[in-house]
Amino acid sequence: MVGLYVVSGCGNLIGLGGYSVADDPADARAGTSNVAGAVNVAAAFDAGSAGMEVGEGGTSGGASDAAGTTGESGAAELGGSGAVSGTGASSGTGGSSGSGGSAGSPAGCVGGCDDGNDCTADSCKSGVCAHDGVSAGTACGVARSCDAQAVCVRCRDTAAGTAQDAGCTPTAPICLGTGLSAACTGCSQAADCNDGNDCTTDTCSAGKCVFTTVAAGSPCGTGVCNGTASAEKCVACADTAAAASKDAGCTAGKPACDPSGTPTCYECMSSADCATDNVSCTVETCTGHVCSHVASDASCNASGDVCKPNKCDAVLSCKQVDISSQSILIDAATVGNGSFELGKKPATGWSEDGPYWIAKDCGTTGCQPGSNSALTKASVGKSLAWLGGVLDAGVGDLSQALMLPTGTRTLHIQADTNFQTQSTAAENEDSFEVRLMDADYVQIGAPLLSKSSADAQTGTTHPWTLNGVDVTVDASAHAGKVVSLSFWSSCDTASITDFFVDNVRVTATVCK
Repeated sequence: MVGLYVVSGCGNLIGLGGYSVADDPADARAGTSNVAGAVNVAAAFDAGSAGMEVGEGGTSGGASDAAGTTGESGAAELGGSGAVSGTGASSGTGGSSGSGGSAGSPAGCVGGCDDGNDCTADSCKSGVCAHDGVSAGTACGVARSCDAQAVCVRCRDTAAGTAQDAGCTPTAPICLGTGLSAACTGCSQAADCNDGNDCTTDTCSAGKCVFTTVAAGSPCGTGVCNGTASAEKCVACADTAAAASKDAGCTAGKPACDPSGTPTCYECMSSADCATDNVSCTVETCTGHVCSHVASDASCNASGDVCKPNKCDAVLSCKQVDISSQSILIDAATVGNGSFELGKKPATGWSEDGPYWIAKDCGTTGCQPGSNSALTKASVGKSLAWLGGVLDAGVGDLSQALMLPTGTRTLHIQADTNFQTQSTAAENEDSFEVRLMDADYVQIGAPLLSKSSADAQTGTTHPWTLNGVDVTVDASAHAGKVVSLSFWSSCDTASITDFFVDNVRVTATVCK
């Protein structure tokens, strides 16, 4: 029996794994093809077999049977040389070389056309294997794809700019290189790095994109950058300045940025944001994001006068201000019956102590003084207070209790006087005093006013001295307490002196 053996050379393509072909073990003693495509064929076959030529394309032999039929043409080459035709021996025995038969033509791709490359489409065309490249992007290998050169690659440059290329990941989106050298990386230049954020700087360092937070207040598309790492945003304003300076994104009218929530510009966030008005005694204050300059009296030096302290004027700085008020304790008309027109024996509001009644109604004609014959009319109205006027030793006292208001600083005491005497000689010791008495009716300090017969008028004409009593006394120690105003007289037996008093007025100066 004569058999035909054909061995095709086999190679390793890019992306193709190991591949081997062996001769039929039943017919060949030895003969394997390695992945490099070399063919080894045993030198001897069974007796009577046809001679064999070995070539890169495979093997073919002219086989002869007993009848000496013509063998098929062999297309094989030895070492890539031309094919040799052979005819079977007429004897039917195995010839070592055999004569050439008729020329053979390709009958098909006997060994198959698989080149082991996933990126080619293998086919047999007219007895010749064809390997056409598949479409770029066709899956191949493990998680790979084919490129336009029919190479199974890790990645392909398929996207514009910094978009993710085929086969890459978000952390390394850019495919660099071609063929088997193609690899994914983060970037190759700064232009490959763009996170779309105005508030970061984009750089490429060692194949990786680095996004750095820009300084707060840097200009950006719709305002300024907030400067917050890992949360960079373009906002309306950023807190970049101290005190009353203007923050980035704000205006001179509203210079302070509140970065919390939605960044908003205000006139102030705290009192420190308010500019000074250059007035020494005002305090810059921020209330409801609005600045005001609050006057502070505590910032002024003491004036030394409790009723005229230095106070802060928001325009003029510290200046002395009279804070006193006047409280009328006695007047001539309605308060305290200072003209003695109300009631007699004693006069309403007054207390009298002495050998005779002091408040007198002199009518329209006047009263007859003891010191002379001329009549004396009241200074106000028809009534007056009359002390002295007798020729014997005696003391008279006309007083009124006064409740001093809280905060009373001084008492201003006024009264009209008309003093008349028979003698101004020293031996006439008639006297008159104005006194201030405490709640126990003990005299407070020295008399407020002291007069004597030496100060009285003589003759027949005796006019009134308006405000003959006009004294001011410090009453602050008795503020809020009861004191008494006293008109007091003492007369001896030497000569007669009349002490007329009318139109009494007492005003308290109150400072709180």
